[in-house]
Amino acid sequence: MSARIAWIACTVLLVACGSADASPTPTAPTILFSASPTVDAGGAPATIAPTASPTAVAAGTARPTEAAATSAPSAPAANPATQPLATATTAAPPTRSAQGTRAAATPQAVKATPTACPPPQANEPVSARPEICVRRLLTLGNGYVRLRHDARSGVLYALHGNGELYRISIDASGTASSQPAFSAADIGAGSSTLGMAVGPDGALYLVGNTTRDAEGMCTVRKYANGAWTTLASIDWYPLGGTQYDHRCNGIVVSPDNRFVYFNNGSRTEHGEISDNNGAAPGLREIALTSAVFRVPANGANILLTNDEAAGYLFADGLRNAFDLAFAPDGRLYGVENGPDADFPDELNELREGAHYGFPWRFGVQNNPSRFAGYDPAKDRRLSPDFVAFQRGMYQYDPTFPPPPAAFVDPVVNSGPDANQFRNDDGSVQTGPSSTFTAHRSPLGLTFDLASALSGPYKGAGFVVSWGSAGGTLSDRGEDLLLLRFAGPQQLSASVLVRGFHRPIDATLAGKKLFVLDYDGGAIWEIAFP
Repeated sequence: MSARIAWIACTVLLVACGSADASPTPTAPTILFSASPTVDAGGAPATIAPTASPTAVAAGTARPTEAAATSAPSAPAANPATQPLATATTAAPPTRSAQGTRAAATPQAVKATPTACPPPQANEPVSARPEICVRRLLTLGNGYVRLRHDARSGVLYALHGNGELYRISIDASGTASSQPAFSAADIGAGSSTLGMAVGPDGALYLVGNTTRDAEGMCTVRKYANGAWTTLASIDWYPLGGTQYDHRCNGIVVSPDNRFVYFNNGSRTEHGEISDNNGAAPGLREIALTSAVFRVPANGANILLTNDEAAGYLFADGLRNAFDLAFAPDGRLYGVENGPDADFPDELNELREGAHYGFPWRFGVQNNPSRFAGYDPAKDRRLSPDFVAFQRGMYQYDPTFPPPPAAFVDPVVNSGPDANQFRNDDGSVQTGPSSTFTAHRSPLGLTFDLASALSGPYKGAGFVVSWGSAGGTLSDRGEDLLLLRFAGPQQLSASVLVRGFHRPIDATLAGKKLFVLDYDGGAIWEIAFP
């Protein structure tokens, strides 16, 4: 899953790239990125090229560019959770007053819609259960990376990877439209904005990345009391210089509104030396990478330096926890995107001070490059279409450091879905796995915190899968999973909806789950009984 989710985009880094004022209010968001022809096993391109700016349209509205925007590209889009940053243009900002402040906008609540469930169309998602209704809510265009619902105001927000934030309004008939909320200049999070959260008090939090030469840093910006301020920053640190620079992305606020948790993914593929053409000699992971950090929500201008003694490290050994979410019982979970080899993608219960194994192991299996006698030509978990394999990155590594401590195991998935795995001998098996099928790229983790749903969905978790673009495993993803927990370390995953186009995020609003496709930018409304 490698570069898959690192950018998504060149800024989306992810879906993970690089990033004004004046110009009239745009009638619709601008598309800044399209799929690159260069992809790795996870489907993420190394770069994202600028594209034209189609108009966002409500569900059912025809437009000349819609076919191109919603059909699958000739090459899979870069997975935001796994790509390098690149410079990009910024979309037109929202309307501003003569004083230069953001023009006032009335929040629009996400309302229940009376629209009947439409029949599935070709190349559109299909429900696997008769009681679940799927319909296209809105088409935004490419490059959107986050979708969040503010439970207090009822507002639905969509974040573009270039740092522009939009408000989604849904009228009583079920017709949706988007309006600018904040420009990238307003927010000031950086050129590659990959994370968004809404606090219990309605405060907005965005995570953005900035690059200079061979270094990167990231900033957590907060909107409260009518102003954007800096909550925390990760100091400049040496990048690996490959598509495996995962950068800062996932962020969540604790239910008691005391703390903000955010992820900075790994700078390597599997812990190999990544010196960025000599700019970082001998460097593997550092204290500021492959970890989740915790800062006080009421803090200001907190600087995290390359020193774990600073007191902000929460959990370590996480290759790329692109999404973080609290469960109804107060436990914090994070999805994990695995390497360019057939090792599982994980879901971890994140605990303070715990280490989850990266880069010494993946799932519960050891990183094979640590051991003498390792021969990549005999490694049945490698595939010729994996970027790391093509670049010869899997080799015996005699200087690999010893493991630092005991590791915490991922959550076990007993199925019936998303639990396919490859054994050492290359055979493929379905059964209890830790946690998801390799290369699915789990994203958009969310829980029914308000117990608004009923039956098997009440209090459950949900996760979308970006989907695999390489390897030979038959479980490819691009679906929505229901996660039913049998304790904090055991779950059963079941497919609810199939056929998305690189889904990258999801958010719950009452009895509706909204899913955001990266390819084409469709927002899908999933209505539960």
